[in-house]
Amino acid sequence: MEQAEMNYIRTYPASILSLRLLNYKSARMTGQQLKDAITLLDTCFNNDPQVIRMREYAEDLNRTEEGVPAPDFTVTAEDGSSFTLSAEKGKYILLDFWASWCAPCRNEFPNIARLEKKYGGEKFKVIGISLDKNLDKWKQALKEEGCSWLQLSDQNGKIAKQYAVLTIPHIVLISPEGKIVSKGLRKDALADKLSEIFGK
Repeated sequence: MEQAEMNYIRTYPASILSLRLLNYKSARMTGQQLKDAITLLDTCFNNDPQVIRMREYAEDLNRTEEGVPAPDFTVTAEDGSSFTLSAEKGKYILLDFWASWCAPCRNEFPNIARLEKKYGGEKFKVIGISLDKNLDKWKQALKEEGCSWLQLSDQNGKIAKQYAVLTIPHIVLISPEGKIVSKGLRKDALADKLSEIFGK
């Protein structure tokens, strides 16, 4: 299917269907894959809003590849304190992008809670980043879920853009050196990765 989709884009580069197909596929591509795929489209789409957005997204993806420094940010936490990511160097950081209206995000909470309980401390910290526009619904969800880890609000989507987040839940694991270790791991895959890191 993947090969057939790319062959369609190559065969019909000026088709609006090729543009829409690539836009749909972009969420599952690396930055370089997306940049290469955009060049397959006819030049008639160069100034199309979808192509402009995909180019920007490809650049965002390249800035968040595994092994690169994690984009730094400063934001106000749910308790009113100021949080800066770079101040947390020296421990593994798990960023969990979610929202109150996202059922899969909230279904992931019990797994994250188990991992936070098992590994949390000086070497590991979980940070929830909510994409909720409605802060009251965000805070209500926190009460309902009983999250014990730090929660931040990304109401304007700035942090999500820095980390090229198109869909949620989206989890990013950052090393003590401040570099991205992995992206998109969930449930057993995430547990296995942390077990590999911490040796238990």
